[in-house]
Amino acid sequence: MREVIDSIRWLGLILLLGTQNVLAANRDHNVGVQDASADNTLTVYSSTDFAVFEPVLQRYADNNPGLRIHYRDLDSIELYELVRSDHGTSKGADLVLSAAMDLQIKLANDGYSRRYQSAMTVQLPRWASWRNEAFGVTFEAAVTVYNSRLLPEAAEALSRRELAQWLRDEPERFYGKIISYDPERSGVGFLLATQDAKRSNSLWELTSSFGHNKIKLFSSTQAMLDRVASGRSLIAHNVLGSYAKRTMTSQADLAIMPINDYKLVLSRVALLPHSSANPSQGEAFLDYLLSEEGQQILESEANLDSLNKADGTRRDEHGALLQPVHLATELMVYLDQAKRRQFLKRWNHALSNAATAEP
Repeated sequence: MREVIDSIRWLGLILLLGTQNVLAANRDHNVGVQDASADNTLTVYSSTDFAVFEPVLQRYADNNPGLRIHYRDLDSIELYELVRSDHGTSKGADLVLSAAMDLQIKLANDGYSRRYQSAMTVQLPRWASWRNEAFGVTFEAAVTVYNSRLLPEAAEALSRRELAQWLRDEPERFYGKIISYDPERSGVGFLLATQDAKRSNSLWELTSSFGHNKIKLFSSTQAMLDRVASGRSLIAHNVLGSYAKRTMTSQADLAIMPINDYKLVLSRVALLPHSSANPSQGEAFLDYLLSEEGQQILESEANLDSLNKADGTRRDEHGALLQPVHLATELMVYLDQAKRRQFLKRWNHALSNAATAEP
């Protein structure tokens, strides 16, 4: 595996170039005691929106009087690059949390994270822990959402192949109205696409039907959910279900399509970087996230499905097989520049170069 991944670094530069000052101003957040000492500060780098994660941070701050939590809200590729650049210092994050499981495993495999074992980490399902260095803290299915007012027929359960056929049969209805992640710009989108390809050839049938209907590609989950809820789009494929359920509480027309063959399940993965300024703070926060209280807050207030559902659950209410993406070195396969390029070439070929990208 190459030490430097040109394609990832190129994407990271696009995201970072000319925006670092804006990021510092708008994406750094503080919870708890603002004038706490350096030793009593917990720094978290995360790809989870602050608005989503704030209830967890607030509860933890309430439980730890005198603590200041510095939370940096970053895109997954930005986060990856920042952890690398912090290495060799003692000024980095105490805990790093990202849904881009492949990039987190890459960081751990390349020596950027510390090993840690506690009463909380040893209780994790085998798929959610890797070498005592990478730890899954949620259990989040990827889902397809639709506008229930404009597309009421989508309430009927169907497979990916049946969805692909439906989209091909009614182009006059779906043309320009389907959206999904752009795998070239979204770390989570690329991970979901490659994991789908691993599990079923239906990915390519579905991707072809997307191209047939001139799919629009996004890098923001919330932007896609808002478009479907407003009716500007009819279907958003492979979005994080936790975000969908959170948006559904305020958007009555947004619904989850009952795909019944399988659902990919991702986990937000926590690492404890070597560059941590306060290692013990990161360890304590990780244990809290995995504790009964932490998992309950993640579920009930942050709308991030807890790991408690992972054990003994194999199918959802529609019969879809729940397939967790395992924390393993095989996640890094498509981070190799040549393999990544080859996959994206096949993806674009399946789209027949008909997709249009949106910001």
